[in-house]
Amino acid sequence: MDWSPVTVFDDDARDDEVRGIVLDAVGTLHPDRSCAVELRVLPIVGPVRTGLYRDREALAAHADAFDRSGGFKGVYVNLHRSRADRPAIDRVVPGGRGLRNTDIDYRQWVPIDLDPVRPADTSSTDEELRDAIKLANEIALDLIDSGVPAGALLAAQSGNGAHLLVCVSLPADDGGLTRRFLARLDQRYSSATVRVDTGVHNPGRVWRLFGTVARKGDVHDLDRQHRRGRILRSPAPGVEAPVALLAAFASLDPVPVVSLPAFVGERRPNCLFDGHAIARRLGVYRSGSGNSGGTLYVVACPWRDHGPGDRAAWLLVQPNGAIAAGCHHSHCADESWQTLRLRLEAAR
Repeated sequence: MDWSPVTVFDDDARDDEVRGIVLDAVGTLHPDRSCAVELRVLPIVGPVRTGLYRDREALAAHADAFDRSGGFKGVYVNLHRSRADRPAIDRVVPGGRGLRNTDIDYRQWVPIDLDPVRPADTSSTDEELRDAIKLANEIALDLIDSGVPAGALLAAQSGNGAHLLVCVSLPADDGGLTRRFLARLDQRYSSATVRVDTGVHNPGRVWRLFGTVARKGDVHDLDRQHRRGRILRSPAPGVEAPVALLAAFASLDPVPVVSLPAFVGERRPNCLFDGHAIARRLGVYRSGSGNSGGTLYVVACPWRDHGPGDRAAWLLVQPNGAIAAGCHHSHCADESWQTLRLRLEAAR
């Protein structure tokens, strides 16, 4: 089974199609119908509503009704198989007890959430969503090259970003494998435009229920519209990724420190570094106007070598020549213009 690149799903579903889309999504995420599935609904105002279902038709009908009402931020289900002793009530109740980490029997997926970098509590633009989908394709191809079967991968748009789920069978306590795997993806792929969410490693994690709408921000912002989550590519039945391959990927050597070339002649007469020249030397992916009137460059990380295509760092050059810098890689959280300047001084 080869990987054909997925693209943004632009067409919204008709009202009479949503329940079927939701039911299919639940069946894809939870192919074993003997397990209970949690439906969790986040209202705009009021307590979270949650409940466990064994009647999947009822779950789909209730999810559709909540989603259609428009009074909820999002509709979610658990990702991993719940324990058989968890009772189902086939309805949601305000303030109900949702599944916890200890309620999970085993993990069915390694979840990869690719979130466009944008202002808080807003929907993504079309361009931002396309960037996330593009990165999902890139990661999928790299995983396949490492030996992961293409049939073990599910690709979806979450509404604002991209999801890539790797089908597995892992114990609920996986010894930190999922955490390490996501950290490795973050090191390699997070950028100034799209980030790998490393916080989705816990077994009790809930996930966007595909077929429902992600409602973040003002629906009247024409550039940031609410969108429906959709599965773009389903996995092949019964195909799983070998755990050994994921463990090998997660244990790859740490990202090496980049070797900076000497920045000869890149000082201005007033002894400030020439930020524009530094940005060009690092490799400019994108540039634009900063909030304060300066120039903001998206560049390759100058602290760690992530290979071709890296674009996680930024450099801001103010009109007076002052420079600020940073990076979106989690292991570069403490880096700044000060640490970059020290490295530039040492390379002279």
